[in-house]
Amino acid sequence: METKIARSEWYLQGRLPLHTLRADIEYGFSEARTTYGVIGVKCWIYKGEIFTQKKRESAARNSASGAF
Repeated sequence: METKIARSEWYLQGRLPLHTLRADIEYGFSEARTTYGVIGVKCWIYKGEIFTQKKRESAARNSASGAF
């Protein structure tokens, strides 16, 4: 009789805001077929936030002038 054991591990370095629609996230998934079974790996890479052109220009202007 064969028993199946599922395991899950995760590692996070930095931040990964999945709750915002502005987040620019790249996602990847791959599987490895081994003699013990299939190992799946998922990877999310957070590349920053996506702003509209107006917000980007005003943020650049504010950071250059030192205003908050």
